[in-house]
Amino acid sequence: GGTFLKVPPQYTSQKCSCCGHTEAGNRKAQNFLCLSCGFESHADINAAKNILAAGLAVIACGEHLDVTGSMKQEPTGGEHVFA
Repeated sequence: GGTFLKVPPQYTSQKCSCCGHTEAGNRKAQNFLCLSCGFESHADINAAKNILAAGLAVIACGEHLDVTGSMKQEPTGGEHVFA
């Protein structure tokens, strides 16, 4: 089966998925440009990478995020789903 983890989305579109620098100025509409390292991406892709990294960190540490925890779900295709 897969694992469903609820990851808080706050600031994920402002945080650089490359260097970790978080700043409101990093995101301009759908464009992401890190003001610290210069990494460029679509803002939604950058946020998705940050959400994935947060979910994988929880799995690796065997801990739960301080939201609703993790819930087992019936597999839909054997993949891990992060939301």
